[in-house]
Amino acid sequence: MRTSADGIAMLHHVEQLRLKAYPDPATGGAPWTIGYGHTGPEVYPGLVWTPEQAEAAFERRLREEFEPAVMRALTVETAQCEFDAMVCWAYNVGVGNMKSSTLMRLHNAGRRDEAAEQFRVWKRAGGKDCTIRSNNCYGIIRRREMERARYLGVTGAEAIAIYEATK
Repeated sequence: MRTSADGIAMLHHVEQLRLKAYPDPATGGAPWTIGYGHTGPEVYPGLVWTPEQAEAAFERRLREEFEPAVMRALTVETAQCEFDAMVCWAYNVGVGNMKSSTLMRLHNAGRRDEAAEQFRVWKRAGGKDCTIRSNNCYGIIRRREMERARYLGVTGAEAIAIYEATK
């Protein structure tokens, strides 16, 4: 299974193309990030990419890291909308967190409604509670509502509209 155009549109929307390396917004430091949320030892202050480099890195991580990890974690038939949401979520919370999550356990148990509610549990960034707007990470709450909506079957455009309306 591959991430659909809807899932890619969601990721591009929330990760926002940035061509100059920047510190993690939640921590104000490491990990340094560039492109569409790309992190790694090759990302350092002052690094600049072209749009083509950013897209290539995004595609590579999506195809080689996140999609295979989600596929390995799944034990039940999964709808495209559910897969898109889980890839988007894993891209943000990391593969390890995704694999050991209650969300994945509930999904694999066929408890889809409960799994959908688990997106809302993932509301922290850099140790901060993102429901508190003064922590400057409220985008995580908006992202989780977008991912939850896609998991439940809305289109990517509708999910992005939910992200934008959650401001």
